Amino acid sequence: PEMQEAFGTGRIIPVGPEGDRAVATVLAPVRDSLGEVVAVIELTAPLEGQAPAWS
Repeated sequence: PEMQEAFGTGRIIPVGPEGDRAVATVLAPVRDSLGEVVAVIELTAPLEGQAPAWS
């Protein structure tokens, strides 16, 4: 449903974490040179960062 909303409205849609997955997800429309939505990308990042490698 969120992906359809991003396609239909052309807006960026935040998606909350589900279950035990501690990640933030955003669906963003991709537009062509005419301004029409032709794809949707999904960007995901962990909500809790890992310690730096040098620590």
